[in-house]
Amino acid sequence: MKKIIFYFLNWTWALPQNILGLIVFIYLKCKRNYTYVQPNGVVLTNWDSTAGLSLGMFVFVDKIASDNTIKHEFGHTLQSLIFGWSWLIIFGLPSLIWASVYKVSFKRDYYAFYTEKFADRLGGVTRG
Repeated sequence: MKKIIFYFLNWTWALPQNILGLIVFIYLKCKRNYTYVQPNGVVLTNWDSTAGLSLGMFVFVDKIASDNTIKHEFGHTLQSLIFGWSWLIIFGLPSLIWASVYKVSFKRDYYAFYTEKFADRLGGVTRG
């Protein structure tokens, strides 16, 4: 029953980010990247980037991603379920911008930014 609700919410309430995730997923499948579905229903795909990306129920990480990275990305999936369509504006876009500029423009910890800190908390990640 939980998985039915998970999929229903992803394909209704969180539809835009799941459509984007599906597009990236199909592209990577055409390149024959490894994919598997986790017990929690997330479609986890390995890609060549060292960055992690979560678009709805689609999570993209490198082949040697740590458990914390996968949990963190799952935290973004949970954000998406909570905030629905607005997730792209409240979390998705700010997270993408932060990921592209934090090393150059800021001397703060990447995970101190509100989008990342909240994803850690939802995903059950503890950082030292």
